[in-house]
Amino acid sequence: MLSARSPAEDMCGAPDGVQPSPFESRVFDTDDLGRLRHGVAAALQALGFAIDEIQADPVLITASRAIGPVHRLAVHVHPREEAQSIVRVEAELPDRDMREPPVLRCFFEALSKAMYLTGHGA
Repeated sequence: MLSARSPAEDMCGAPDGVQPSPFESRVFDTDDLGRLRHGVAAALQALGFAIDEIQADPVLITASRAIGPVHRLAVHVHPREEAQSIVRVEAELPDRDMREPPVLRCFFEALSKAMYLTGHGA
C-alpha cells in the first residue's frame, strides 16, 4: 500500500491519539521578525502543513494538516534582547510522553535550514 505521507511526515510521524498542546522553544540569533516569519512558514510547508493564518504583530502563525499524526501547530515569534528572537511552537500531537516530540524537533531543523541559523535551547 502506498503512503500519502511525505518523507518528512514519515520521519516525524507517530501513533494515533491526541494529547493537549506540547510545546518547545528555541532562541535564534536574529531580530529580523519578518525573516523569521517567512522561515517559519517555509518550515511548516516543508513538513506538509497548510498555513491557516499569519499575524504580523505579534508574530503568530497557525497551520494544520489533514493527514498524519499532527493536526495543528501554532508558532509564536517574540523579540529577545541583543539581536535574538524566541520561536515557540505548540502542537496537537499523538498521545505519548515526550518532552520534545519528533515533529517539533523536525520543525526546528527545517526552520534552522530555512534561516541558515542554529536554534539554541531556550
